[in-house]
Amino acid sequence: MTSAAITLERLRACIGREVVLAGERYRIVEVLNDTSPALVLCSESTAPTIQANQHGEATRRVPRTRTLPVFSADSGLPHPEFLKLNLAL
Repeated sequence: MTSAAITLERLRACIGREVVLAGERYRIVEVLNDTSPALVLCSESTAPTIQANQHGEATRRVPRTRTLPVFSADSGLPHPEFLKLNLAL
């Protein structure tokens, strides 16, 4: 997959898809585009974790999330972990 084939529109079309990464099931829930695109993945297979509020008090359980860069910072090529998702863009 070339870098030119990866666009924000194509990445956003993947929101809602289930993917497997490192043996765990995730769902793509967001595409971030601050400086370099990144996917936000929400765990579908692990138990929820406890999230603290702004005062440090544990108030609710939420699914574990993971941010995955689309491109490697050093080379500008697609990140190896991103390639493991096998997304058909």
